[in-house]
Amino acid sequence: MAETIIELSQISKSYGKVKAIDGISLDVKRGEILVMLGPNGSGKTTTIRLICGVIFPDSGQIKVKGLDPRKQGQEIRRCLGVVSETASLYENLTVLDNLLFFAELYGLPKPQALSQINQLLEEFGLSAKGKAKVGSLSSGQKKRLSLARALLNNPEILFLDEPTTGLDPEAAFTFIELIKKLNQNGVTAFVCTHNLHEAEILGQRFVFLDQGHILTTGSLPELEAQMSVPADIVVRFKGELPAKLKTPTQVQIVGYEQALFRLSLYQQIPYLISELVHSGLAIYEIRPAQSNLERLYFEIRRKNVK
Repeated sequence: MAETIIELSQISKSYGKVKAIDGISLDVKRGEILVMLGPNGSGKTTTIRLICGVIFPDSGQIKVKGLDPRKQGQEIRRCLGVVSETASLYENLTVLDNLLFFAELYGLPKPQALSQINQLLEEFGLSAKGKAKVGSLSSGQKKRLSLARALLNNPEILFLDEPTTGLDPEAAFTFIELIKKLNQNGVTAFVCTHNLHEAEILGQRFVFLDQGHILTTGSLPELEAQMSVPADIVVRFKGELPAKLKTPTQVQIVGYEQALFRLSLYQQIPYLISELVHSGLAIYEIRPAQSNLERLYFEIRRKNVK
């Protein structure tokens, strides 16, 4: 069983009269990608700040690698990397000067820092930009640079708050691939995002948060078993649809030779497809009408949020 690297126990945090976090308990396993989902104001960023020891809880206990952020914050932050929604870089400084400045904050000797920086710039395709001012970089380049900055200290845990905000699809894809590669090399990732498609690609386990409360947690299969949500799939075909199907389903034509099938259970999909194939229908494409996580997200919120 994987080791618990982050543990939150009955954590609460208020800002004045507003309760941002209300008695949440959560554990993060070493080497996993945990994705926290929820609307604006649900407490995602506050949770990251609490774990990093930037702010302290009003009650409850946090442990990171067995350490308490209240008492051992500096030691904890040495093993963390953080990529925030904004790049958090100095736009009037060059790429190299930015990274040297942050390396000095981490206490890295300059020869070691330069070696680490050159390696990161090469890995993230920024070697030619070392002398360029950060303000001249594209959004994608800035985001890659912010990830490079977060990796200067070879962190064991990486926090990513809306990591692909403002990126075009190609830059977002490249950034996600970088995160997956880091995870394959042993880095634990804690991701907060609104992008359900990217969350589904990245996440190994999901936490659904609303108004400081955890609604539910689990992997995709675990959540599907919990919720028993209907499955909507779109099938592109050639031929005549059977007049009657044995598999219980609602059928709606949604385009030329395209139909939407609504099944009561996700597990019925193979039986429906087998039945369509045996009816003589030529099937060209099968796709979910919504991503699995998207279906679950709205169903979880429908059942849990008043």
